[in-house]
Amino acid sequence: MLGIAYVLDSYLIWSTVLLVLYLTYRINKDKILDFLLSIGLALVLSEGLKYLFNQPRPDATFEGSSFPSTHSSVAFAVFFFYLLCVRNPRYLYKVLKIGEDKLSDRRFAFSMSVFVVLLSAVLVALLRVYISAHYLTDVIAGIFVGFIAIIPFLFYDVSSRRVK
Repeated sequence: MLGIAYVLDSYLIWSTVLLVLYLTYRINKDKILDFLLSIGLALVLSEGLKYLFNQPRPDATFEGSSFPSTHSSVAFAVFFFYLLCVRNPRYLYKVLKIGEDKLSDRRFAFSMSVFVVLLSAVLVALLRVYISAHYLTDVIAGIFVGFIAIIPFLFYDVSSRRVK
C-alpha cells in the first residue's frame, strides 16, 4: 500500500504542475515564466529551510531533512499561483469554450478547476505524512512556503518586467 501511495504522490505533483502549466499557457502565455519562477522559488526556499533546520524524517529510509516538505511547498505554490492566474475567470471560460449564456456552467467550470488543483495539492501533502516522509508540521510549513513563493508575483510581473 505504501508503494502505491509513493507513486501516487509523485504522479499527483507532476500532473498538477503540467495541468496548471497548460491552463496558464492557454489563459495567459505571459504568465508561464512567472509560474516556473514561482515553482523554482518554492524549491529554493524549501531546500534552504531544510538546510537551516536539518530536522530528521519520521522514517529513516528517506534521505535528507524533513522540515519543511518540498513536495507540499511546490504543490501549494502551484495551487496559489493558479488562484492568482485565474483571478479573472473570464480567461478560463475562453479556454473551456463556455459561452456567456451558460452562467451556471461557467461557475461550475471555475469551481471545479480550482477544486481539482486544491484537491491534488492537499492529497500530495497528506500522502507525504501517510508514507512517513514528513511530520504534519513539515507539511503545514510547506504550505506556508508555497504561499510565500508566490507573494512576489502578486506585486511584480516578471514577463513584462513591471510592478503591478
